[in-house]
Amino acid sequence: MSDPCEYSTTPFYVSAEMTWTNDVQMNSDLIIQPGAKLTIKGNLYMPSEGKIIVKQSPSPAKMAGGTLVIDGGRISTLCRDSLWKGIEVWGLPGYSQTAHIANGKLIQGKVSIVHNGAVRNAKTGILASKEGVYGYAGGIILADSATFENNRVAIKYDPYSFYNFSRFKRCNFITSDTLRDGSAPDRFVMLNGVNPIVFEGCTFKNTLPSHNDTNGARGTGIYSENAGFNVVATCLEPNTSPCPHFRHSSFEKLYRGIYSMNSGSANSVNIADVNFYDNYAGLYLSGFNGVSHAEVISSKFRNSLPSQWSYGMYLDACSGYHVENNEFYETSTPPVTIGLIVNNSGTLSNEIYRNTFHNLHIATLSQNENRNPDDENEGL
Repeated sequence: MSDPCEYSTTPFYVSAEMTWTNDVQMNSDLIIQPGAKLTIKGNLYMPSEGKIIVKQSPSPAKMAGGTLVIDGGRISTLCRDSLWKGIEVWGLPGYSQTAHIANGKLIQGKVSIVHNGAVRNAKTGILASKEGVYGYAGGIILADSATFENNRVAIKYDPYSFYNFSRFKRCNFITSDTLRDGSAPDRFVMLNGVNPIVFEGCTFKNTLPSHNDTNGARGTGIYSENAGFNVVATCLEPNTSPCPHFRHSSFEKLYRGIYSMNSGSANSVNIADVNFYDNYAGLYLSGFNGVSHAEVISSKFRNSLPSQWSYGMYLDACSGYHVENNEFYETSTPPVTIGLIVNNSGTLSNEIYRNTFHNLHIATLSQNENRNPDDENEGL
């Protein structure tokens, strides 16, 4: 076998429909051309400088975008001291994700992961754009029962104005070992200016021991700027009504579960039936008011870190939110953490309703302006 870190600047092109069932070791970039499709069923090993590019249509009226399907396959690197660059799925930001050519094939690049397919040991597992270049957003990512493991960043989206059909269902975002290049995990998911990305029954977890982290070394589950997303549970028996068993989305033993900032965009956040367990900071939402909206319902926030600054949820300069039927609690004795912090929710009629708080140092902490001085019936 050749040197697994050897890299050639001459890429390997896929120009038709191909299926790889055996293990393959690449020594260059892998480029899936417009109209082509590659299905990976075995192991694919990339060099540390290598990446996979799924191209979009160069001519929307005549040609479809490329497609990569990871059908039970696994993509990683054999290099022991470095990470490979990851997958780029390119799009045409001026077109919707439903735009297609005459035979019904999509013009955007597309990546699908099914049947326990996996992307491991990458700098950025999948980027829905081209690294460092404007004008390539709009690529589609669909993942069901996929694993993203030991990547510095698992998924990243650049700004895209159309409705986004990307979806992640029953996926595992995991840090289970020290990253091969010695760096710390950054964020499992990075969302910038997209709406809405759906995470249904997904797990975000750092399984490494000693999870008392106050400097970010354990990573963040979802980080967003002016982006919309839904994090919800999924039914394990979808054809049964009412659903008897759910898989809840969860964020476990991370520095931050979700960290989401908004500055005037209309994108909203919906979080329902989610477990935030043993994170230094569970959920942080900032700037969701007016045209945007934040909803957090029927979720659990469990703190176990011995730090007085650890919290379950922080609403910073948010108004018009819906926070209901959540549970906040701590497992340490005596308790030292905070359940819910509200900062500067302003003069709107905001209500935090029917939540449960127990065994916490501070159940709820309200800071700065949270009422209307001219009307005692308005405010928090």
